[in-house]
Amino acid sequence: IAAIRLLILTGMRKNEVLSLRWNDVDSEAGTIHLSDSKTGAKSIPLSAPALEILSEMSKITEEANPYVFPGNKAGSHLIGLQKIWERLRLEAELEDVRIHDFRHSFASVGASGGDSLVILGSILGHADAVTTARYAHLYDDSRKAAAERIAGQIAANLNGIEGEVVKLQRPS
Repeated sequence: IAAIRLLILTGMRKNEVLSLRWNDVDSEAGTIHLSDSKTGAKSIPLSAPALEILSEMSKITEEANPYVFPGNKAGSHLIGLQKIWERLRLEAELEDVRIHDFRHSFASVGASGGDSLVILGSILGHADAVTTARYAHLYDDSRKAAAERIAGQIAANLNGIEGEVVKLQRPS
């Protein structure tokens, strides 16, 4: 469930979450640094709800396994998330919802909230966003603010309450 929630709250790809190692997570900076992904190295901003999930997972796994979501074998990561999702999906009567749809939903919530496609592409690590970023400088606080707002809204919906937007101060 925690892996699925992290997918929903970050827009990360399934394999990025499943293969996520503790040394990729920088809780103080509020980011995940992936040295390799489908589109190469990238930095993913973490919202407060996503950091909360990682904090809970660290209490369970950080000492025993390098992976945030450990597998059954020592030193391995979780596999079989698709089977878990199929079981949950059927129980929730969600007929045609794929795990990858969480990524689309993350982007849709952001776009509906007025976030630019450049910022969303940067958060999601789309290859085309790299080209766009050459022409428009993105401040990390803009990406972080967008990730906080999007995940805050999604987390509030998951919990059945209204979300709160937290304004970040631009560094001097």
